[in-house]
Amino acid sequence: MAMNMRSSGKGIRWIPSIFSGLVVQLAGTPVLAAQQISFRLGELQRSVQVADLSEFERTGTVNPGISFIIDPLKQDDREALRFALGHPFPATSIEVANFLQTPMGGVVVRQFAKLSEQPAAEVVPAISGALILGASTGNGLRLIDVLEQYPLEDLIIGVPAGYDLTATTRP
Repeated sequence: MAMNMRSSGKGIRWIPSIFSGLVVQLAGTPVLAAQQISFRLGELQRSVQVADLSEFERTGTVNPGISFIIDPLKQDDREALRFALGHPFPATSIEVANFLQTPMGGVVVRQFAKLSEQPAAEVVPAISGALILGASTGNGLRLIDVLEQYPLEDLIIGVPAGYDLTATTRP
């Protein structure tokens, strides 16, 4: 009888492995992902659908929902935007996660969180998760993947904060 218990115990050892595999698979599939990016200036707000940005990055197609951003751009600037959305930074999700655990990684995420008009307590973990999941696509770390993996429905960017950040990062 002791022999049967041991063999049945060995047979159950695969259950945690299956559970772990399911958790990893489900973690890579966002339950809720950013639907839009909203740019806010005081009471004024314009939103861009992430799906429209994704299509623009893939095909160059300018849907009506993003034309207010794309149409005023010169051709070189359009190409630069497509490049910025889709260019892969060579990093794996593990490398990104390890970087986010460093003091510099924390500073980077907090700086990007300052762009948002949402509470930092929500945005910092959301950005961190989106960066890790974005890098897990196998395409490297691409901005469009990060936007698609952002776990809050709306990413609200404060236009004045965006200007402040670009002013501090220019040489």
